[in-house]
Amino acid sequence: MKMYQTVEGISNKMLWFFAYGYGILASVLIDWLIKKYALKKVKTKMGLYSIARFGIFLILGFILNIISGKLFNVDLAYANLAGIVGAVCALIFFLGTVIVNYSKIFTYIFAFLIPIGLCIIMSKDYTVKKNWESIQHENSYAASFTYFNGKYEIPIEAKKGETIKITQQFHAENGGGHGFRIKDENNRYVGMQRIAKDQFKFKVKKSGIYRAVVTGDDVSGSFYVRWDITKKKAD
Repeated sequence: MKMYQTVEGISNKMLWFFAYGYGILASVLIDWLIKKYALKKVKTKMGLYSIARFGIFLILGFILNIISGKLFNVDLAYANLAGIVGAVCALIFFLGTVIVNYSKIFTYIFAFLIPIGLCIIMSKDYTVKKNWESIQHENSYAASFTYFNGKYEIPIEAKKGETIKITQQFHAENGGGHGFRIKDENNRYVGMQRIAKDQFKFKVKKSGIYRAVVTGDDVSGSFYVRWDITKKKAD
């Protein structure tokens, strides 16, 4: 298991917003069905929770493939897998709601310890680097490695109104995956304009420390990042 990619995935705020938002709506609907039709069998309730979780991922998979197949490139196999995982999570949630009625200790575990444990897991960096050799200058950073899975962040101090030109090159020797992005101090992505094959630029809207984030996925090779800052012209 690649812990870095796993943690990055579950740290997605939109994923949690969707999961909790949909989960609440589904739970309300299921509770209404149970009360309206006097459903008492545990197997029936478990089935409803599973269908609710599996169905939404399957439907989303079909929709994304129909309206924007090439843009999202969603494979229905992944949608089915996500649906199965969702169904399992729904069953765990349902069993948790049943058990808490009989155990106060489990109530605290379910309500506090599990979320705290997830927060601790998501707060750690699971980047793995092997034979990492780097050279850093005032406005550039270069590194070579035999294995890189995770991320490496390069701080760039900038002032409002300045324009930063980024030169970024990545040489993968084994065909492994890699990526590059810029984040601000609030961990938000910064939009960049491509000006050449390996060059981008963006205008600084707020003074602070920006981060050039280089990511690798089971890759060996090297990368080079350079940033040139153009000062704001005096009025």
